[in-house]
Amino acid sequence: MGGDVMAKYTTELCDLVSSGYDLDMRKYPIFDESYRAILNRKILEHYWFREIGLETADRFKWFLNVKLNEIMPYYNKLYETTILNFNPLHTFNQIETTKRDTTGSSESETVGEGKNIDSDTPQGNLNIADIEAGGFATNINVRKNEDGTTQSAEGHEEYERIITGYAGSNPSDAVLRFRETLINIDMLIIDELNNLFMGVY
Repeated sequence: MGGDVMAKYTTELCDLVSSGYDLDMRKYPIFDESYRAILNRKILEHYWFREIGLETADRFKWFLNVKLNEIMPYYNKLYETTILNFNPLHTFNQIETTKRDTTGSSESETVGEGKNIDSDTPQGNLNIADIEAGGFATNINVRKNEDGTTQSAEGHEEYERIITGYAGSNPSDAVLRFRETLINIDMLIIDELNNLFMGVY
């Protein structure tokens, strides 16, 4: 049997577990599946030498799992608040936001002028006035080009920088307080299961 003195009324929890009886503590909701084994072990260790408070092992298993399914949604919220939204080594959180509007413009201008002159009668010199009048030239191509463009751009820049860290004298104290909070939640759950066991031990 589980202890020096045999169970007086029902069966000690340690005898059920040692005999291979499956309590099926795998289905109740839990905030993090990796924590299930930790919590289950604490429950079993706490009540290890206590007698189950129901006539049969099957009834005990039924009420144990019903109770865990009923209470765990509430305690999961406590765990989440403690674990998921709190980091003991982040005691400050600073957010810096920078916003900037930008406006810029640029102008460019291209001016060009060119002439192509072909003359089959090179007897005389050609001057500009003669060329523009069409004299003494076989082929004249005069071109003027003016091109001006203006470009402008407007923009908005925004970025955010988040700074987190620890500000305190001893980070190990913060971690210890964090662990104590988890243990306190575990004990609240364990206490809720007390009425499933015999009051004599």
